Amino acid sequence: MHRARGKDRIADPNTIGHARTSFRAHQQVWSKQQRRRHRPYRALADVGWRLEQKYQADDAEAEQEQYLESVPRGKAVARHMKIPHPDDLPPSLRRIGGSLLPARLRSQLATRLQDLANMQYRLDARFRTNNASLGRLRGSQPNSVCVIMGNGPSIRGFDLARLDGVDTFCLNRGYLLWNAAGRSPRYVVATNNLVIEQFSRELADTVATRFLPWDYAEMFSDPGSLFVPLRWHRGFYRDVRRGLWVGGTVTFAAMQIAYHIGYRRVVLIGVDHAFTFEGKPNDRLMAREADPNHFDPNYFGPGTEWHAPDLALSEISYRMAKEAFERDGREIVDATEGGMLQIFQKMPLEEALG
Repeated sequence: MHRARGKDRIADPNTIGHARTSFRAHQQVWSKQQRRRHRPYRALADVGWRLEQKYQADDAEAEQEQYLESVPRGKAVARHMKIPHPDDLPPSLRRIGGSLLPARLRSQLATRLQDLANMQYRLDARFRTNNASLGRLRGSQPNSVCVIMGNGPSIRGFDLARLDGVDTFCLNRGYLLWNAAGRSPRYVVATNNLVIEQFSRELADTVATRFLPWDYAEMFSDPGSLFVPLRWHRGFYRDVRRGLWVGGTVTFAAMQIAYHIGYRRVVLIGVDHAFTFEGKPNDRLMAREADPNHFDPNYFGPGTEWHAPDLALSEISYRMAKEAFERDGREIVDATEGGMLQIFQKMPLEEALG
């Protein structure tokens, strides 16, 4: 049977009706897709508005003024915008974000927001000077050995003369051991806000190169302090001018700094990797009695606030550090006596330093 073509074809009414119905259905599907695509942006705008309202509240202003009052007089204080960590947001906002955005996209968004917030520091002349100092340190100690000294009970009574001539990283309040011996380490690293805020004067009195978060640059004006932005995005940062990820432990921060400086071998001592506490990891706790977790019972003595350790997260971080060092032909070895950490090769201290 001959079929009509072109303008000679007679349109079938049923076909026309079906086509119209299909077109309307396609329009509806397209419209729903567009609404789905724009829904996260509308939600993000609402989240942004809520955040703005939250940080314009009187209690936030009072908190900032209290912090400014705590800074020693005579030191310049710059008011920098500070983006809250996602974990610090109200649970309602976190639930909204969790329902609208997948975890990977939330992480990327938080990282980009933090990058934007950190750009304000580039306008500060001290930031540029600080970065230049970090740049001069990078790769300055190739083929050298350093020690990262943790603060576990295993170093109670440790003879610091065993570290003569060895560049040593002291962590948080580890300077107490050095002060008692009348000695000074090469570096001091502190990243925890509770440690820095409660013991800022002691940290400022240490005779060492200090590495601190950039958020505390106004509290330490001496040339012995270097500042590094803390990043939310998980990873091992090989160039700390870009920042570093704390990864649940200041020891991991020191490993990134040691890599940046160029040390071939990092030797761990005092990293016992064992704690006694009541609560959950990362809980904010108040010490009620002598500290059983560090070399000095007054390390976090009664009345001191501290964060409960997250040993699982610390192990994830340590594996990142191990992989980064080994990929570059370097190594981290563990000379802690009786330590519970099982990630790095174990080695006696004198052999590790040889």
